[in-house]
Amino acid sequence: MVCFNPSSYRCLGFPFDLLLFTLKKKNSSVLFQDSIAEIRAICIEEIGVWMKLYSDAFLNDSYLKYVGWTMHDKQGEVRLKCLTALQGLYHNRELNARLELFTSRFKDRIVSMTLDKEYDVAVQAIKLLTLVLNTDEVLTPEDCESVYHLVYSAHRPVAVAAGEFLYKKYVRTY
Repeated sequence: MVCFNPSSYRCLGFPFDLLLFTLKKKNSSVLFQDSIAEIRAICIEEIGVWMKLYSDAFLNDSYLKYVGWTMHDKQGEVRLKCLTALQGLYHNRELNARLELFTSRFKDRIVSMTLDKEYDVAVQAIKLLTLVLNTDEVLTPEDCESVYHLVYSAHRPVAVAAGEFLYKKYVRTY
């Protein structure tokens, strides 16, 4: 079993630490290289849940790199799950400090995803950047300007998300 819910194993009495060790040593890179996009999407979604619930064990560079790599996935479904997993992490302000290295490394990719060919991915990228605004001045004025013009997008959800970004940026600045 590659993707599992750690909390369910705790209830069954399995040694959770042993399961974590096995997962880390044998399966962590295999999870994200599966040829079936649905499996990659499920695994990214679950690792996002684990990072939130068990941040001491999973919220580190050895797992965050897989989330970052999947932002380049060919399948929109996988990119979408990656962004929603990251939103869950950035929504928790206590975890933001532990995401600084990830943010600095993958910020440009997140900004570029606002122009993704799949509108759902673009909307979630804008929403993620709106959450990133809560961190200390990570986004440059150029990063913000690339989102501002999306207010005029013909696709309404993209325009609404960009409007929310603009509003948050404006309210925070003034």
